[in-house]
Amino acid sequence: MTPSAPTTEQQLTAITQHSAGFAAAVEGHFDAPVEHCPGWAVADLVAHVTEVHWFWTTIARERPEHEPAADDPRRSQKLDDEVAALRRFRTGATAMVDVLRATDQSAQCWTWAPAQQDVSFITRHQVQEIAVHHWDAANAIGSRIVIDPAVAADSVTEFLTFSVSSESDAAPAGRGSLTGSCGPRTPARCGPFTLARNRQPSPSSPPDRIAAIDRPALRWSRPSRRICCCGCTAGSI
Repeated sequence: MTPSAPTTEQQLTAITQHSAGFAAAVEGHFDAPVEHCPGWAVADLVAHVTEVHWFWTTIARERPEHEPAADDPRRSQKLDDEVAALRRFRTGATAMVDVLRATDQSAQCWTWAPAQQDVSFITRHQVQEIAVHHWDAANAIGSRIVIDPAVAADSVTEFLTFSVSSESDAAPAGRGSLTGSCGPRTPARCGPFTLARNRQPSPSSPPDRIAAIDRPALRWSRPSRRICCCGCTAGSI
């Protein structure tokens, strides 16, 4: 039986829990390589997620009609001091949850998904965002995490709704694409699909972020191989 979709409060709780787990995993391991982010160390992952949180907190708070500029001076820069970097991450994660909790989820704002331009999209997607990067951090130190079944199932649904090229959000012509199909034990059953590179990468996004193999943030049970996407793009991940 597929779990019910998480409520807003459950989503915020998941963001809080995975943010805490992420912080615990990265502490003392800033030099560890991140397997599915080629060329990245944990320090880069921390900087990336910190910027993501600032980006979406800013959008939820200010509710702009357009994406914030890539050269916005308020964007956070990578810090060499690990203690300061981790403190800034924790502060930003808490601020994002506070802003999302205090904001009307139906309030209109810019998102990278043409089909949903409101704060609830941000709240939902940031669960997937921190869950996948929590897994990255844990994997970097040889550990594992537990993802709530409702979060995992909703991740698959969100992925198939927003990250796969569709008639309402078609990928620009001429870009590369990946093809595949959902595993037989995936709760959101589907047929063959095409995952197109239809998002512009963030300055802080790792190369080839669009695809990874056997990265379980979207895993419902244990398919042997599958394509997944954390959405880390459009300056927003």
